[in-house]
Amino acid sequence: MFFQDSPTPSPNGMAGIVAARLFDHTAEQQWRERLEGLLIAFAGGAVQLSIHGATLLRAIDWYQNPSAHVVIVGDLRDPAVAALHRTARTLYRPRKVITVLSPDAPRTPLPAPLQAMVNGHAPRASVCDRPQCGPPAISTKELAETLQSIGRGGG
Repeated sequence: MFFQDSPTPSPNGMAGIVAARLFDHTAEQQWRERLEGLLIAFAGGAVQLSIHGATLLRAIDWYQNPSAHVVIVGDLRDPAVAALHRTARTLYRPRKVITVLSPDAPRTPLPAPLQAMVNGHAPRASVCDRPQCGPPAISTKELAETLQSIGRGGG
């Protein structure tokens, strides 16, 4: 089976996760369509796999549920920006997409709410878990609080 995890993640399950992540990072519809095609081809047998289909089930989860997008504006050589980036990477959140932008970088691949929120001020982090967005964070504490609450009934 090309979608059974045994003992390593299945190639098709990983391909699904990669396609989902590429869609979230680039906003290019071709990646969403590839994920959808892969899931149509293989997801029908997922129910029989139990824990041996975890990777494919993760790909299904990416397809079904929106991602939490974290956008950090600034230069990673700046200690404050690096600290925000480290906080975003350290806190667990399923389907989390982290993007680091320079203050003058184009915002077109970002989801629409983040395009409106990101204004070039740095260091700053913004978090959206559709349809909710949190206030811009300038400290690691603010970012951690937003990541832990937004889209989970607390933010």
